[in-house]
Amino acid sequence: MNQPRYRQLATELRTKGRAYGIYASSWSMRVNLYSYYRLHAWKALEFGADYLGLYALINTTFGAAGASNWKMPNSEGLVYRSDEQAIGSIRLEAFRQGLTDMAYLDLLDELSKRLNSATAIEAQEFLREAPRKAVYELHHEQDTADMLREQAIAYILALQEGK
Repeated sequence: MNQPRYRQLATELRTKGRAYGIYASSWSMRVNLYSYYRLHAWKALEFGADYLGLYALINTTFGAAGASNWKMPNSEGLVYRSDEQAIGSIRLEAFRQGLTDMAYLDLLDELSKRLNSATAIEAQEFLREAPRKAVYELHHEQDTADMLREQAIAYILALQEGK
């Protein structure tokens, strides 16, 4: 995504009024939960994508709707089948955490745009820098997304208090 050709294509599509998104499709259960699943939403935000997705929700075996036994995971599905219920995987939880991060950033963006204060201006600068920090500068630090989420929450609370 950091290649100029991808960014150029995204810019051209947006200029034409088209949406542009990203998805991930690893088939390995050994990918890093943090950098692959938790940061997926952060990568979409940094890239300016309109939507994001993952390739598989649940894998199938022999034409069935998912494995019949949740104790036998299939490659990269996010949920497992147990009779008629879906059981979320740790991969789904990591992905959900990234989506929750985005919900906080969206709330902060909304609040900071409505207010004209020093904290609102500082929050907008934080919003411009945070995705780049998460995806490129500090991607190897497993607590970066948590740290950035906590900063976003602190800004949200300060703006809600009228600071």
